[in-house]
Amino acid sequence: MADIAVRLRSLGSTIERLMSIAGTPGVSIGVSIKDKPVYYEDHGYRNAFTAAAIGLLVDNEQLSWDSLIKDVLPSFNSTDLILHNHTTLTDILSYRTGMGWGDNLILGTDGNVLLKSKDVMKYINNRPLIGPFRAQFGYNNLHYELAGRIIEHVSGQSYSEFVQSRLLKPLGLNRTSFQTPSKGTEGVAVCYNTLDDVSVAPINWPRMGDDWYGAASGGARSSVKDLVKLYGSYMEGFNNEFDGDTSSSKESTFKQLTHIIVQLPGRLGQIGINPGLLPKGMPIIGKGTSKLVLFHQGSLPGSLTFVALLPAIETAVVNDFVTLAEVAVAQNLKWYTWVLDELEKGQKSGTSPKALEEYVGTYWDDLHVVKIEVILSDKKLYWLIQGLESEKFALKHYQDDVFTWLQPRSDLSKRGRWVGSDQDAAFWKVEFKANESGQIEKLVWAHDGGVPPVIYEKV
Repeated sequence: MADIAVRLRSLGSTIERLMSIAGTPGVSIGVSIKDKPVYYEDHGYRNAFTAAAIGLLVDNEQLSWDSLIKDVLPSFNSTDLILHNHTTLTDILSYRTGMGWGDNLILGTDGNVLLKSKDVMKYINNRPLIGPFRAQFGYNNLHYELAGRIIEHVSGQSYSEFVQSRLLKPLGLNRTSFQTPSKGTEGVAVCYNTLDDVSVAPINWPRMGDDWYGAASGGARSSVKDLVKLYGSYMEGFNNEFDGDTSSSKESTFKQLTHIIVQLPGRLGQIGINPGLLPKGMPIIGKGTSKLVLFHQGSLPGSLTFVALLPAIETAVVNDFVTLAEVAVAQNLKWYTWVLDELEKGQKSGTSPKALEEYVGTYWDDLHVVKIEVILSDKKLYWLIQGLESEKFALKHYQDDVFTWLQPRSDLSKRGRWVGSDQDAAFWKVEFKANESGQIEKLVWAHDGGVPPVIYEKV
């Protein structure tokens, strides 16, 4: 153990080099082996809690992994018949429904979450099927929102109360919660976005969980020491189940959910933001005999997380991560130019907008969940998502009745917005539609890749 700790500490200069390349102001790292913490270091996970909470309800025979969502959550009434009639707990926890997502709409500026608690199920029920059902992996935080609602309905407690009483307290996780920490809380990390010149801008914490939305999919605030305890308990339970030494008489959870298993050598990080930044793809990790690894990662404006569980191995995994970081940063800095080029390629020349006053008004989606205000100020057109001043962006004429709201990457990052390759040229275009009389009556916006554009009606 001591030798491993020394070897891990020797990586300090490499870690700081990686931070310098990426403009990362701080990172916390924890490593445990055989349920024993061997390394904590500070330089300069939300879904796990939800899946574990569902597992507790399964163990208590209040649910099964094959329970249909419609049978355990009466408010689930998807407009898509395949999703409504066939979606199970396993489907949502393993991201294989093919249901449309909505992160680029829901996560706004300056920590805003733009979907209210009361509208969560209405929004989920209206999501279209955009991929083949149960045929491929498709990351979608709305799946875990569904899981959170199921936990509340079946347990009779709020999500945070259930997780607190059944998971956090028994494991002694005292620095984990599902609310934004109060101003008096000590030892709380600050969120930063990195700008193009590798300087950093402090931003607000995303308010996920504060108004219920996001608690189950991204609202956990924790510490490295707490997470080492949590994942240590997972590994202990995992090994007990496969060794046959388990207190539960039921079939092993891991054996029931065999599709979650990944083997080394293999590619890690396929669900994150890095694959799009590495032209040659994610690196192959691991050498020699095939080893089991369970991993997960997450990202929000201002923070990134990664956890890897290696239940049976006591060896180091090494790769030239400095080179990979340099490649990823160079690729990421091309984003703004790439979007501009894409916009320019599809742009018609010589067109003019209508009088700007004609676009002004309030536009609603068909669910009456998302509102867009379009205003005229100092002879410039702006739109405000959900009517919020913090979501106010200038609209620049693009062609005909189409405008763009794109800004340089650093400007968007300073305002706490998520900026990534999942936001292509279509995301930054706002199209107005006129009726037969030439009056503007609709606004069209494609806010998430693969999801049909949303039509907002003027009221």
